[in-house]
Amino acid sequence: MKQVYLILIFLITAATASSQYYIYTANKSSSWNDISMWNMAVRGDGVPKTKVVIPAGLTVNVDNAVNSFGLGNAEITLHGTLNIISNTNINLGPASVFEIQGAGKITGSNNTQKISIGGVTKYDGSKDLTKTGGWIATSTTGISPLGFVSTLVLPVDMLSFNITKSDKQNNLKWITASEVSNDYFQVERSYDGTTWSSIGSVKGMSNSNTNTSYTFSDKNATASTVFYRLKQVDTKGSFTYSEVKKISGTAGNIAKVYMVDNSIRVELANVTTENTVVTVLQSGGNLIARKAFNDGKALKLDVKNNTTGIVFVNITDNKQLNQTVKLFL
Repeated sequence: MKQVYLILIFLITAATASSQYYIYTANKSSSWNDISMWNMAVRGDGVPKTKVVIPAGLTVNVDNAVNSFGLGNAEITLHGTLNIISNTNINLGPASVFEIQGAGKITGSNNTQKISIGGVTKYDGSKDLTKTGGWIATSTTGISPLGFVSTLVLPVDMLSFNITKSDKQNNLKWITASEVSNDYFQVERSYDGTTWSSIGSVKGMSNSNTNTSYTFSDKNATASTVFYRLKQVDTKGSFTYSEVKKISGTAGNIAKVYMVDNSIRVELANVTTENTVVTVLQSGGNLIARKAFNDGKALKLDVKNNTTGIVFVNITDNKQLNQTVKLFL
């Protein structure tokens, strides 16, 4: 029953992923399936990923049931021990980050114990065995036994990376503490946190031991909510990504959602000129209703008379608007 409840929590998290993400922190040594082991909190830094933290001194045993939770794109930070049971492949989305810090370690011993990011094996128990602190794996790192790269010596030591809005442009500023063979930074933009495009580049200092500030202005963003990241490229062509930063516009683009009789009403801030899709899901992820609208500002979607409880209403035009609201029917 505990496992079913934990799966339900992750399904609810996925249903609301367009507006809210969560941090799961282990509070004792136990099995991943033990719901009492996890403290859950809303993620407030704007990064569109589930975050899992295993603190130092704790051991979490994980089996293949972990894939039932739908982690998708996730950040996993390991200070304690992750013990991978045989016949387990932890499948993470392509934008995931798995970092082993300090005394943290992954333990395994055979080729049925694996961690994959975007379908690429980053950890194989038969090759990596026990992997201890100071390693990170992303979609850009290699394949096991080179799936993790060392974090002990980084080409660029990033002090800060921030986004601000002024007039009709988004201003990016980042500061490095030191640089080694740093060729340039490629600035990438996304409207959904998943699909990225390059919008420009800034030349690096190559080698530096002093704080260096960089700026870049994006005058062509077409959505109220925008994600940015930096792709740091060294002189040999190798590259790493910064953390993802998100900036949102004013509340003027937010839709109003409410219930009248057996109809869900949506009032848009602006008249839609393209397909706007309204989807209604139960907390368990079951589809209740979905409808596409080609025009109008006031939208109406009927639901069944016997629908009760908590539902999640998602409104998206796959461009500027992607909003999820929880209603009680």
